[in-house]
Amino acid sequence: MCPKLAVINFSYYSTNTEWTYWLMTNEDIFQKLCDLIGPYNKKSLSLNKFTTFSGDLSMDSLTVMDLVADFEDEFDILIPINILPDLDTIQDVADAIEKIQNRE
Repeated sequence: MCPKLAVINFSYYSTNTEWTYWLMTNEDIFQKLCDLIGPYNKKSLSLNKFTTFSGDLSMDSLTVMDLVADFEDEFDILIPINILPDLDTIQDVADAIEKIQNRE
């Protein structure tokens, strides 16, 4: 199955002063999320699309909010607070980030 397309990231190369961009797939977003979750993964669990924040990773609400702030900074987005209760798994977050960035 082809991965979903999401997010256009811009990168500035100072050596040739040209802007370049590339499309991130949903899988790319997922991998970046796993990298960001790593320092919060106190149980050293193997992360997959179905890993839950409160159940599997045993994160409390304060830790989740810190993590959400990291996601927002990394992807340069704002995650609406009203969708947070629906973001149970890492894949839920990847899908939400893809949707938010495709709207912008």
